[in-house]
Amino acid sequence: MHDEASRSPRTLLILVLLLVLASCGGGTATSTRPNSTERERTGTTSPSAPSTTTTSVGETDDTTVHAGGTGDIGVLGCSNTAQHVEGYLALSAEDRLIRTPLGGGDYLTWGDPESEGYEVYWQRLFSDAVVGEVGAIWVQLCIRGKDLTEMTSKDQAAVTHIVDRIRGQYGDITIYLSGLNLYVDGYVCRKTAEKGVAISWDLVDWAVPNLGVVEGPVTGPLGPGTVNEDGCHLSAAGEQLVGVQLVDWFDGL
Repeated sequence: MHDEASRSPRTLLILVLLLVLASCGGGTATSTRPNSTERERTGTTSPSAPSTTTTSVGETDDTTVHAGGTGDIGVLGCSNTAQHVEGYLALSAEDRLIRTPLGGGDYLTWGDPESEGYEVYWQRLFSDAVVGEVGAIWVQLCIRGKDLTEMTSKDQAAVTHIVDRIRGQYGDITIYLSGLNLYVDGYVCRKTAEKGVAISWDLVDWAVPNLGVVEGPVTGPLGPGTVNEDGCHLSAAGEQLVGVQLVDWFDGL
């Protein structure tokens, strides 16, 4: 009885030591969990690349002023397009888009040699996007008109002329073709009417296989808060919105 009693404390001590060792082992396993959890969080948040880019760009803007307009991609478009470029240049560290004083006009103007102001637009592009210094041209198909209902052969002919004129000046250069910026569901820009934006993108869909151009960036949608008082052009918030989209698109090429 005495020997059994004397072994009992030793047995208890051994059990205690085993428990302590087990506890230490558990502590090691637990210490890996924060790392695992952190990886899980990183994995969850990593798809949010645009927000990461926005933060980085914001920090860059606080310390650096980009002159802009000296990149390698020329731009043909209208005043909305010019606002797109400003939004892009305010955020981009690459400054790939060339700032061009754009205003008014649409693809029917640029695509018809008989239209008023035709040559003015082309000479602006040729002056700012110098042959041999650019590797691509981005064309945004600005559109206007209250009676537009569908894409027509006249529209296709205008876009064909634009592509031919660019290639005639720059050779076999990459042409990125976009329709006008989208607007939120139920919102209509009075200058494009209800069908205008959709028609501009129908033209892109047609031109990609038929003219050998590359579909360009889709921007927007714009609406209350991201358009200014005229209901079509971009507000400061709208410029920032499309600027982020263009940085993601052009700086990722």
